[in-house]
Amino acid sequence: MTIASVTAGTLITEAWGNSVADALNVGRCASVTRSSQTVSNNSNTSITSLTANYDPDGWSVSTGIEVPTTGVYLMAVQIDWSGGTMASNKRIISQIRAAGTTYVEDDRLTASSTPNVAISGTGYLTSGNVVSVLVYQNSGGSSDVTVNLSAYRLQ
Repeated sequence: MTIASVTAGTLITEAWGNSVADALNVGRCASVTRSSQTVSNNSNTSITSLTANYDPDGWSVSTGIEVPTTGVYLMAVQIDWSGGTMASNKRIISQIRAAGTTYVEDDRLTASSTPNVAISGTGYLTSGNVVSVLVYQNSGGSSDVTVNLSAYRLQ
């Protein structure tokens, strides 16, 4: 197959052949943010209403990042727990999930009233899986979080 006259920034699609598209779309990524979502005490909370920061290929959805092709992805999240009644020595749990599977989990006692958590991991995801974030806290009251989530296709 000969590839000619490709415009810079062109997304290689299945029309080019699946093996070509899969090989050349490695390195595609998306990043989304949610600012100020309230997390109730003693409650698992899915982060929703995400807004795209960087999403040239339209991967983002309101509940996370929908991966367009099957492959290995690096998933990363940064969570800022600065709002609300968070106190030292309270439990916070942060998870990166896709298709009902937890790929990365961080479970810790807070060291300060404004903890920040950054976790990342890799996983084999299937086209259409949505990478999402689930959080939990037991501070005794509600706490607000700001979340930045990214997914990057490795292979």
